[in-house]
Amino acid sequence: MYVSITLVSKIAEMRKPRLLTDENGVYRYKFVDGKITERSAEEMAADIPEPAETPPTNAELAQQITDVQMALCEIYESLF
Repeated sequence: MYVSITLVSKIAEMRKPRLLTDENGVYRYKFVDGKITERSAEEMAADIPEPAETPPTNAELAQQITDVQMALCEIYESLF
């Protein structure tokens, strides 16, 4: 049985898992006229999400906890 190398390579290409998103979480493919097509680099770059705010530092969190504790103490003292 003779199978062309082109056919084998096409089958191998079809069996490859295709990641739907890139490392930034941007979709690699889109629908155009009912067909799945690969998006251009420019389209994907336009959809890269903005970086999230930096999380507060440990010192800032400690200060927030202290502020809440002080406010609770004031409320507690005002009850008696």
